[in-house]
Amino acid sequence: MRTPLLFKAILAILLFSPAAADAQIAPTASHEHIDLGKKVCKDSQFPQKERGKTGEGWVSFRTKLQEDGKLTDFKVIANAGNKVFVETALKNFSKCAFIPSVDENGKVVYLENIYFNYVFLQPDLQKNKEVNEKLEAIRQLIKEGKIEEANSSLETVEQDANRFVDLIDISLLYATLMKSKGRDDIALRYLQMVPVLDEPIESDPNAARVLSRRLDLELKMGLLASAEVTSSRLAKAKPLPENATLLAELEKLRQLGASGQPMAITGRVPAECRPMICDPAKPSWEYVPVHRTVSLADAKGRLDQVILRCTRRTVTIPATTGNTWTLPAKLGQCAVEVTGEPGATFTLIDETLPG
Repeated sequence: MRTPLLFKAILAILLFSPAAADAQIAPTASHEHIDLGKKVCKDSQFPQKERGKTGEGWVSFRTKLQEDGKLTDFKVIANAGNKVFVETALKNFSKCAFIPSVDENGKVVYLENIYFNYVFLQPDLQKNKEVNEKLEAIRQLIKEGKIEEANSSLETVEQDANRFVDLIDISLLYATLMKSKGRDDIALRYLQMVPVLDEPIESDPNAARVLSRRLDLELKMGLLASAEVTSSRLAKAKPLPENATLLAELEKLRQLGASGQPMAITGRVPAECRPMICDPAKPSWEYVPVHRTVSLADAKGRLDQVILRCTRRTVTIPATTGNTWTLPAKLGQCAVEVTGEPGATFTLIDETLPG
């Protein structure tokens, strides 16, 4: 299951108004907030010919922070809305640079596996009545148990949606459909790829419902590291009645993590990748370990690679069962990515070895 890991910045650009951009370093589904320092960007550009017909959307991508503060090696992870946003986001963010930071030894820091969301917003974009009516009809289909019909209708309406709030509703509906099919892992992907802006989080009703549903699935799947960060963000959002129950479940999972017992996590290479959540050509599952030693067991289907995505280095090794991999602290924060044939399943053991 993919989580937008390590660091994430949300850059919101307001289109069709005086140039404005708001950059934020935000907590992610994987790790706590770490400030990358002051960012300097040249003026954001948007193709004039596309203005007025693109609507809103977002692009999620991974990049590297070089020692000179520049971002390189961009990789698009997911996107929603008009496809022109992808090219525009990468072009604009390639103009950005961070003031180089140094570590405790005075050495300039180089970082890998930094994740960003680039959000396109259009002030005063009119509500699309037809899209909203179709979304309401899909909700009714789900209530009636007509899951496949609802899924087909949702794929159609997604092509017409061009408002940020409508795209969020579509993501939530996809999550509901996947959960009804027993695919909690894919449901969680939809919830984790929805950008949650920090500034209006206290008053944004979408933030509360997205984070609450996300936390619920993370707890059910035993994803402690992800659940910790989601709960910290949920604490800033508008309180919901179910939050108390979720926090009680989180405390139980914390106790398991602190007990020293191995944590067995069910993994699956997704077979349902779509551009909104992952790359269909390169499906992969990701997990942020609580401890620093991991191994694979009970593989069913072909597994190809284990990719250890850390802030200081990326290591790729064959995905074999029966071997253990310990992540040295010098690699920084890490996530474990597993690739293979779509639908392949396995168990990841997250533990601390004695000695």
